[in-house]
Amino acid sequence: MGTNIFVLGLDELNHQALKKLPGAENYTFHQLLTFDELQGGSIAVNELLEEAERRLEDFDGSIDAIVGYWDFPVTAMVPILADRYGLPSANLKGIVTVEHKYWSRVEQQRVADEEVPGFGLIDLNDEEARLPEGVNYPAWIKPIKSTSSEGAYRVTDDAELQEAVAEEREVVDRMGGGFNEVLERLELPDEIAEIGGSAAMMEEEASGSMLTVEGFSYQGEVEVYGVIDSHTYEGTSNHACMVDLGLGREPQMPAQNGEFRTAATWFLRRFEDGYIKRVPTAEEVRAIEQKYPGTTIQIDKEADRPLSGDPAEDAYSFALAEIFTAGQSEEEMIETYEKVIEELNFEIEDL
Repeated sequence: MGTNIFVLGLDELNHQALKKLPGAENYTFHQLLTFDELQGGSIAVNELLEEAERRLEDFDGSIDAIVGYWDFPVTAMVPILADRYGLPSANLKGIVTVEHKYWSRVEQQRVADEEVPGFGLIDLNDEEARLPEGVNYPAWIKPIKSTSSEGAYRVTDDAELQEAVAEEREVVDRMGGGFNEVLERLELPDEIAEIGGSAAMMEEEASGSMLTVEGFSYQGEVEVYGVIDSHTYEGTSNHACMVDLGLGREPQMPAQNGEFRTAATWFLRRFEDGYIKRVPTAEEVRAIEQKYPGTTIQIDKEADRPLSGDPAEDAYSFALAEIFTAGQSEEEMIETYEKVIEELNFEIEDL
């Protein structure tokens, strides 16, 4: 069976990408819990860990790596499970420090005070909640733990803030309860421990360029290998780093070996709710992918339902599809994306 790699939330799209990695013929990738199990409803990390451990114990073979590419709770579960089975992984406290939105800002402020927008905690139980000291409008209210901007609301005055606080009370516990279960596993600074996992914070609106920095940490050394919306780098998927690190190896990033010079992930969104009458069929998607080399499309919605209602989405848009395009130049890559979205046949009625 070769090397057994367990992937939390493994789906078909990413399974296909993993099977294309260099050396993948020596790996067997196993799904450990589904995405829906990990993200559906209120997240209970301890229950998810128990179920994951039960499935691992039932496996008749070696457990050589435990990895994951989804956001919380996967990011916290991987190091906990890896530690349980004596496997390499990132440090849980380090992960929690950067994923805890308030704690991360505290740490950033220590080293780059002038670059960090004003921020502070807000009491969701206060019927007359106001901006924390040092925070000015426009600002964002958000849970101290969320993903994909879930529970984030932009406010420009006190009236909007009151409306947003009411909304925040309804969503903060979906991830907050599970995040509490993770926090209880760590020794925390007093100012962080007293906050809990279901708190909310305010943050001044930031300005400037928005970049994604991609890299990895190996044996205490950090290496950055990509900046901006990077899906592949020099021909090797980010999954290659994940697998190497999960197996205790230093990732090796090849130079100029890719078929394309540039690639990106695009999120096709609609900014008003609607009722989905039709989505592109699997056959239509495959035809577009074959027409434009280097393109992969994942449809995120199904027909005969409203756009709204999915977890892990922001309050202002609805994801229709994830589209990966490539090209020999940025212009070619963008041109391919524009052609792809013209050919994707969604039918959505306004509500």
